[in-house]
Amino acid sequence: MKHKLHGTRVRVTYVTSITDFYVTRDLQKIFQYQDELNTDETLKESKALKTKKFIPDVGNIVLAKFSSDNKYYRAKIIESCGQEFPVKILFLDFGNSARVEWSSLLPLPERFRNQEPFAVKCAMFGAFSIKDETLELFNELIIGSLILQVMKEDYQKKLLEVDLVREEDDDVKYTSVRDCLVFIGGAVFETNPYAAVPNEKDHQYEIKKLLKPESEHEVFLSHIAAINPGKNIHFYVQVC
Repeated sequence: MKHKLHGTRVRVTYVTSITDFYVTRDLQKIFQYQDELNTDETLKESKALKTKKFIPDVGNIVLAKFSSDNKYYRAKIIESCGQEFPVKILFLDFGNSARVEWSSLLPLPERFRNQEPFAVKCAMFGAFSIKDETLELFNELIIGSLILQVMKEDYQKKLLEVDLVREEDDDVKYTSVRDCLVFIGGAVFETNPYAAVPNEKDHQYEIKKLLKPESEHEVFLSHIAAINPGKNIHFYVQVC
């Protein structure tokens, strides 16, 4: 069954690496939601809930002030070493994390608790960074609106393994960010021959059937994995 986000248009909200970034379907909704969180009425209600008993713990959802704009955002406490030290939080609707003082936290009013996080954690499917410049290349490729291709949901890591597809103003029309990273030397594909590969016709991923022994095919050599002494050489071909 396809994931509900498969094929939707998204924007990337925060990037740590090509295997750790966040996307959202609607930035405008996030900004409207943030405006509501920061109304005088909401902040007054939140401050009224803050009592001596307000001692949030790891896993709790709170309001946290972001130092760059002094506005409050929904945040999850992900690390705490006691109230003597800053607490580490994850801003749920964007994906960035920070260490903040306990004094910058407020209780989250009940009516804001049912909304799922707007930002979804993702990793590029079957691609691995090979140099420091990869992150810079990735950031250049993900500007603007992108089409999200969900390959699988990793329940253990709590993320989606995806590809991001750029819509181009030329005959190509669609370009895989994952493929671009590999072709310009910023990443390598999964070397497992049984891994899913992209089908350019319908922008899906599939497990290709192995070619029969001694059969002949006209192919394009599309990728050669890293070559190491004493190891088998792995390479990819596309059947014409």
